[in-house]
Amino acid sequence: MLDNTRAWLLGQIRAAKPSFISKQPHFNFISAHYFWIVSLTILASVLMYATAGGQLAYIDALFFASGANTQAGLNTVDVNLLNTFQQICIYIFTMTSNPIVIHSSVVFLRLYWFEKRFQNMVRDARARRVTISKSRAKAHLDMNQAEMGV
Repeated sequence: MLDNTRAWLLGQIRAAKPSFISKQPHFNFISAHYFWIVSLTILASVLMYATAGGQLAYIDALFFASGANTQAGLNTVDVNLLNTFQQICIYIFTMTSNPIVIHSSVVFLRLYWFEKRFQNMVRDARARRVTISKSRAKAHLDMNQAEMGV
């Protein structure tokens, strides 16, 4: 019974492992969202903490950054106590991580992946396509078709 429980537990842990930690990472669109939000949160928290001059704890900077990047707007310190650079950081990171920017960047990422995946098919289709030469493209004027609008 202990072996069955152990095997079940190991199976659950292996199934819960994210795909980007594996030896062959597979990024899907939700992991691109998560990567964007988490990386911008860490970057903004480091910038806000480094420019605070010792007047802002890192946990407060992290809370500000996560609030700005998730559109929560929560804060632990009065915004008036932040310097101008920190307020600009909050403003810029809020703009770069709003849902419109995130979703449109994921759409462009999806377009890039599809173009990369189907690049050979497009090249083959263009190679098979016959171009119309000028000699074959000369119009044959038929008065009946001209009157019918064809």
